Amino acid sequence: MIGALAAAGERFDAVLVNPPRRGVSAEAREAIVRLAPRAVVYISCDPDTLARDLAHLEVLGFATEQLVPFDMIPLTEEVECAVLLTPASPPPPRVLFENDAIVAVDKPAPEPTIPHPEHPGSLLDRVRRLPGCEGAVPIHRLDSGTSGVVLFAKRPAHVAGWAKALGDDGAEKSYLALVRGIVRAKGSISREIREGKRRSPARSRYQRVEVIAGHSLVRVRPDQGRTHQIRQHLASIDHAVLGDVRYGHAPSNRHVGERYGLDRTFLHCARIELDDPVSGARLVLESPLAPDLAAVLDRMRAPARRTGEDSAS
Repeated sequence: MIGALAAAGERFDAVLVNPPRRGVSAEAREAIVRLAPRAVVYISCDPDTLARDLAHLEVLGFATEQLVPFDMIPLTEEVECAVLLTPASPPPPRVLFENDAIVAVDKPAPEPTIPHPEHPGSLLDRVRRLPGCEGAVPIHRLDSGTSGVVLFAKRPAHVAGWAKALGDDGAEKSYLALVRGIVRAKGSISREIREGKRRSPARSRYQRVEVIAGHSLVRVRPDQGRTHQIRQHLASIDHAVLGDVRYGHAPSNRHVGERYGLDRTFLHCARIELDDPVSGARLVLESPLAPDLAAVLDRMRAPARRTGEDSAS
């Protein structure tokens, strides 16, 4: 409904949202922004999904003006919150590394790397507001639903050298993904990747980090940077990334969305290693797991913790 109003060009002075525990979808958050309200009032019954949604709305240009908690169910952990948001300039991205040629930033999700008609803003827009980055150009991209490290050249002339360094055999990208079911402790997937009408050879190596609520947190290192390589490869061995609408398992996605608040693909670019093409110095760029994904893991681990506590008592 709200998406249709936004698409029709409707405008409202104020928007009131009172979502269920899973929060407001990313599409609805973007639609709210397109309605150009002077104020948004958000009623929440879940602090985790509230924090996730407020972080996204801040990137979209709506800052928290006031937050008031209410203890509607005394003697429980439940808390209600009423939040007032008003238009504000989006914050600058978090800078992970910077030199004269590049800047590495921490990309949140959902946010496209470059401008896209389906989204009201982009990471590139925010990077170009950083000092000395007015002419920034992305060296590589992440999907809108993927978070983590993204490299930008400060000037177009720097792109070719750094793109080559990122594609060299010595460079390495490492992702964290939560996949459906319990995957093998480690393995390698060598399968062609569909890129439009082309099929390209590709290999992805993975290692299981943790088993959580019947699913697996894995670290994945793609040897290439093919489009959707990790998502296609993991889906091909029946361990699709949770939250992945395109290649994933719809019932599992619904379950983790409703129960644990996952509202996007659980995929995070955690680390990039490459050699500086000018100095030759080894650069290691790291991004901690995005807060919304960390909150999902905490929720998934919580039943196991409670079971352990009950057994001990």
